[in-house]
Amino acid sequence: MNKKKDRIYMKKKYGSAEYFAIILCAIMGLSMIIYLCVNAKGGKESSISEASDYDLIELFSSSSEEDYSEENKNDDSGEGLPFYVVEISSESVYKGDLILVNKAHSYAFKEEAELFDVYDQKNGKYKLGTGNEKLLEKTISAANDFLGDFNDITSLTNVTMVNGYISFDEQQKKYESYIKTVSAEDAQKWGVKAGASDHHTGLSFNLMLYPSNGKIGEGEYSWLTENACRYGFIIRYPEDKSNLTSVLDNNHFRYVGVPHAEYIYQNNLTLEEYISLLGETTYSNPLKISSGNKEYIVYYSPADSSSSTTEVRIPEGYSYSCSGDNINGLIITAFLE
Repeated sequence: MNKKKDRIYMKKKYGSAEYFAIILCAIMGLSMIIYLCVNAKGGKESSISEASDYDLIELFSSSSEEDYSEENKNDDSGEGLPFYVVEISSESVYKGDLILVNKAHSYAFKEEAELFDVYDQKNGKYKLGTGNEKLLEKTISAANDFLGDFNDITSLTNVTMVNGYISFDEQQKKYESYIKTVSAEDAQKWGVKAGASDHHTGLSFNLMLYPSNGKIGEGEYSWLTENACRYGFIIRYPEDKSNLTSVLDNNHFRYVGVPHAEYIYQNNLTLEEYISLLGETTYSNPLKISSGNKEYIVYYSPADSSSSTTEVRIPEGYSYSCSGDNINGLIITAFLE
């Protein structure tokens, strides 16, 4: 049977519509075979050759909707850390171990801090200036460990704590008295205006030597500045960073917590620089800190100024603490138990 007769036979057998459908299917089949051969010849694997009809539809269809699993919806950290959400008071921006208090960011005085007399809780390893110093309880506890260990190692007993918590009114009187006796330039370096003093936090104190037979940070007393971070303290105003802090007070110790203090010390940062660094972090891209046998992740979450609470993501299975930055955000410190 020749080709012309074949076509006549096919038309008679199937009808014109069916005949053209068969021809179209044959052309599509031939095109697919040619496509697969070309891919195979080029050394490429074809994911289409083993695909089902459903897979082919999915492969060639275009959609603007992304198909997220429940796990993906609950995890955008990039590290496989699922999270849960907690609500934190938006007022927490103004309190915590990491609040930044300086000329640009005054202490908020949102609530009266629960202060304790250092005299009633101190150990016998260091002295007090007036005996009326007050601090937050956690600051006293950390200072007892810090100054107690220094005494145990060196047997020196002349380290004296002065200038704990200072109220707004007390600081205002100190500042007014100070500017009467010094130049305007020195007043900017040493005399901090009320509201801008780190002593408002209850997390800070100064150390001096009495009797004075040395200097904090030198000789045997270098142990204090080199090891303060192990107890959660930083030198709040490093002498070589006064251009950033605008204050000269290199015997001012500030409690910020162990992982933060160690990172600040090891990287030669001021609190200003550290808070700026944390402002660039997120839950998905946290700062990682190793301290002792613990691994910490630290990240920033902007506070919701339009609401009384702010939703914050916390990695599942982690313990966490929250501190404000005294600007407009919250800093989460999380670690595995």
